[in-house]
Amino acid sequence: MTTDIQQAITIKGIDDSGRRISSQEFEDKVQAAIKKSNNLNLETYGQHNVGGRLITAQGTATVTISGPVGQRLGCMGQPG
Repeated sequence: MTTDIQQAITIKGIDDSGRRISSQEFEDKVQAAIKKSNNLNLETYGQHNVGGRLITAQGTATVTISGPVGQRLGCMGQPG
């Protein structure tokens, strides 16, 4: 297992027009990003279940969360 920190990917909970995206859309973006980098910056706008089930092939992940979250932040653990 490696712990090298990769370049951060930022996921925003709003779209280009400033509209809040759904929790599902946000989660889809987070899951796609964790496959590319183990370093995520999540800018939340009330999304629920933020950071749930983040599994990365790189080993550990660094996740920075800013903004208000909805219900349930995290559920982040080692698989197995």
